[in-house]
Amino acid sequence: MRVRIAAAMSAGAVAAIIGCAGCSASPQPNAAPSRSLPSPGCSTATAGSPRLGRVRTAMVTVSGTPFGVAVTPDGRWAFAALVDAVEVLRLGGSLAPVKVRAIAMPAASQVLGVTLTRDGRYLLGASGSGAVVISVARAEQGQAGAVLGTLGDPSGGGGAIEVAASPDGRYAFVTQEGSHQAAVFNLHRALTQGFGPADYVGAIPLGIAPVGMAVSLLRPERGQRGRGPVRPARGDRAHPGGPVPA
Repeated sequence: MRVRIAAAMSAGAVAAIIGCAGCSASPQPNAAPSRSLPSPGCSTATAGSPRLGRVRTAMVTVSGTPFGVAVTPDGRWAFAALVDAVEVLRLGGSLAPVKVRAIAMPAASQVLGVTLTRDGRYLLGASGSGAVVISVARAEQGQAGAVLGTLGDPSGGGGAIEVAASPDGRYAFVTQEGSHQAAVFNLHRALTQGFGPADYVGAIPLGIAPVGMAVSLLRPERGQRGRGPVRPARGDRAHPGGPVPA
């Protein structure tokens, strides 16, 4: 029996959706509470664990206040969000990363959580009501125009803090901590037709102050909506347009 679990973490609450192949779809007695339940209280308790004394560490000082970090699939580059910029670091020569350059963000954009699309071509940084989209190739090579555009929520949501991309790289999901929801954007449309309000797909209501999230790579079970990882097809009828920028 295969089990698929999707979870959204929030400050003070955890919501989980569990589905399994072969399980009965009929409702179970007392399966859901008759009223909404309050969020559990916060706790500072931590589990005890031994100190790992043989693990080597190395630190590098960056030019701003680091928040999020992402590493390219080949392990050669890393990107650190410094709120008002993104620091590009080279990996591999030594344990400590080497600072290469900093990419300034658009005016009034504060980049927090960052992630890479699965193919490693684009870096997404949660910012404002959506996400800043950066060309990884241009960022690595120091080329102009590394910032390709910004995904924004025209409905008024805000407080973007973390971002995730769908396995096929077509959609971006941004948790809006201040609006208690996750905004969904059509990243493929933005890259092929230009960034604008039409990139916004909608919002998913979540719990109190949602932050971290992850996207499952499993294909949906038979009878469920959705699809597994796919490669972008040439001549996509739903999203015609020119070549996707590097």
